[in-house]
Amino acid sequence: MGNFMSNPIKSLQNMFMTVPEFTAILSFGALVLFAVSMNPVFLSRGNIAAISTMVMYIGLLALGETLIIIAGEIDISIGSMMNFALMFQAWLIAHHDFQWQPAFALAVCLTVTLSFINALLIVKLKMPPFIVTIGMLYACRGGSRVLTFSRPISLFNNPNAESLFLISTNKAFGGLEWGFLFLLALIVIANIVLKRTAYGRELFAVGDNWKAARLSGIKSDRIKISTFLISGFMVALASMFVMANTQGASAGMGDGWEMYVICACAIGGISLRGGAGSMISTLLGVMFVISMNNILTMLRVSPNWQGVFLGGLIVMAVLLDTWRQRKIFGRQH
Repeated sequence: MGNFMSNPIKSLQNMFMTVPEFTAILSFGALVLFAVSMNPVFLSRGNIAAISTMVMYIGLLALGETLIIIAGEIDISIGSMMNFALMFQAWLIAHHDFQWQPAFALAVCLTVTLSFINALLIVKLKMPPFIVTIGMLYACRGGSRVLTFSRPISLFNNPNAESLFLISTNKAFGGLEWGFLFLLALIVIANIVLKRTAYGRELFAVGDNWKAARLSGIKSDRIKISTFLISGFMVALASMFVMANTQGASAGMGDGWEMYVICACAIGGISLRGGAGSMISTLLGVMFVISMNNILTMLRVSPNWQGVFLGGLIVMAVLLDTWRQRKIFGRQH
């Protein structure tokens, strides 16, 4: 405390560089204060419930994406892949009389397989992750439309999915969904794995310098592939919760969500260069991005301008990360 009072600017600079959650906490706190001052309805029970539902969707995707980014890679196909899994499950339930449980299991197989293909092309064939995953993005987007001829699928009153809908209709305390609490539990577990296990240490080492990690005996390729597989499972899980809430599926639902995810990771202090970050900061970043989108909608800001804000946030977050890395590099050398 004494050091902070004697030199607050230097102390804040140290916190920016050494505590990845600090940036996200500061940004989220400032956004909440701004939102409440502009519209007190922002903190109403119904609005918080709506925000938490969207945080649940994006948070599940961001959990897997965080692992991929820490490993030094990136996947921009997760939004369209989620939509493909969503349409696939609804198609099986509505048109082939599947119960939702086996439909979800097959969706997991689908997304994990697609993520595995991404991983093999990127890790084994050394193809640029941006090119590979943008190709997968369009493949999944096209696949979901071809599967149902771009027609929405309604599962309302479908007996094969009735038990699934209970996940969204039965609320936890405060009107929050059980899926949101499930996300929080996953975030805590994932953060412990990152910070307290050998897998987490190896993941950070691979993201920091995969060649050095391989020379030290770490199976770098296996670590990177595992992050894509985990992400594939999280994509399927997100699609299940979306279907539980919407009681159906439509082509295009989830398109563009990858930008929310990447923006949330960047704002949360996850270095897009790899090798740094935490799950708690990712969750804070997700809460910031979804809350920002919510308040802009409440203020009737055009969706086009919302995209401008989102793009600007990504650039600002990357600039902050670049500044942080340069400061740390200067200290180390």
